[in-house]
Amino acid sequence: MPAPSPGAVITRRGPYQCQAIIRRKGYDTQTKTFEFYAERSEAELADAPWELVGELVRSQVRSQLGVRGVTSGTTPDIARQLAAWLQGLGAESIQVVYDYGADFGFVEELQKHVAASVWSMLVPIHVGYLLEDVDGAEAADAEWARIGVERGLHRHHALADARALRARFHAVHRE
Repeated sequence: MPAPSPGAVITRRGPYQCQAIIRRKGYDTQTKTFEFYAERSEAELADAPWELVGELVRSQVRSQLGVRGVTSGTTPDIARQLAAWLQGLGAESIQVVYDYGADFGFVEELQKHVAASVWSMLVPIHVGYLLEDVDGAEAADAEWARIGVERGLHRHHALADARALRARFHAVHRE
């Protein structure tokens, strides 16, 4: 499968950072790192129907929430923050790369809370094919190990998984 087309590819990089790789026909690729990571507030998480989710989510996802120094808020708060952050990128289109449907589902949920023109700029790119690549898997494992040591985050934490997906993408596409 070819690399994503011209536009902006947003990937996680560094503690609470995102990197925009902007490709425009006739121009050199531009790379800029931005920062955005937020979690739902403790009050909102306490009201979540944890009994309806699987054991994996309860044991490996919920247990990793509450990272110190992270912006937290209600879903509408996060939606407003994300919309403002995306608007600040100044891109005409923004490719949102994901490997698991529920990950983009949360972005879709956020869109319901804020009427913002930025949402129409989002281009979802499912890259599940990356999961089958051996080099990509090794890169993801190395990133999970690194962020585990660096931040105490592990597989199934959104930030750790985003960084692993970025490493996987670059390993597969040799970028």
